[in-house]
Amino acid sequence: MNRLAFLPIIWSILVSVGLITTFILTIEYHHHDNYVMYISNTGCFEPEKSIFFGVLALAAALDAIIKYYMYKHLSIGSENRHPWARNAILAIGWISCVGTFMVGASPLNSRPLPHRIGTVLSFVGATIHNIWLAKLQYKLNISSRPMFLIRMVNAIITIIFAALFCLFINRDFWAPEWQEILFDIDVLSEWIAAATLLINNLTYCVDLNGLQLPRRLPRRPSVILCWKIQITERGRIRVNHSWQTEEEMATMDQHSDHDSDHSWQREEEMATMDQHSDHDSDHSWQREEEMATMDQH
Repeated sequence: MNRLAFLPIIWSILVSVGLITTFILTIEYHHHDNYVMYISNTGCFEPEKSIFFGVLALAAALDAIIKYYMYKHLSIGSENRHPWARNAILAIGWISCVGTFMVGASPLNSRPLPHRIGTVLSFVGATIHNIWLAKLQYKLNISSRPMFLIRMVNAIITIIFAALFCLFINRDFWAPEWQEILFDIDVLSEWIAAATLLINNLTYCVDLNGLQLPRRLPRRPSVILCWKIQITERGRIRVNHSWQTEEEMATMDQHSDHDSDHSWQREEEMATMDQHSDHDSDHSWQREEEMATMDQH
């Protein structure tokens, strides 16, 4: 199994264990009236406040990494087609991660406005990201039809319960006898919507398991400054310099070795020719002596 496939699993375990821990601590320290509470109520007071921030900050960073690798998976599977759609999906996914961080960094009881803005960015951004990514993957034949249907059904459930959460969060317009039941529905809707986002991220294990990235980036060639000294016909010295890579230097060394071998062979041939010429001169000298002797006779 590819190691990247464990990222969604680690993210899901982190978020689940973290929220359960803050929920238990909120009840243990009596920081809430009853067991029915929003997710935001589990991070209003210490010590669960610090845990809530740490979990959501780490989850936002890990989720940003997951969305980046899903972007790489989409780029490889689409052969770099639809660049604007791929970049937009990644940008929306990272905006949702920023919203998650804002939720953890801004407790509801002390900074309600940035907390609510972060909640909207997190839920809306993640939902748009999930739907758009699933549709583009299915359109490009990157994901199977069953996986596409699972993600779309999961996204529809997210939209329904997120809408219920937004509808019943302000209960002033409803009759007093409906206040308690609407509060329970609102809290349950938020938790179910968050669970569907968690389930959707778990499905990315299938995609990341088949993602193959290059293990090592190509090494940048080192450059060497080479100096070349030449003596012109007029006796002047000319100095030239150029930047060359190691491969070019190795090629030049091979050519120079080859040229030196040829020059050495030429020197041997010249020496052999000199020996032959000396031998021929000795023979001609002997012939001249013989001719002189014959003339005397």
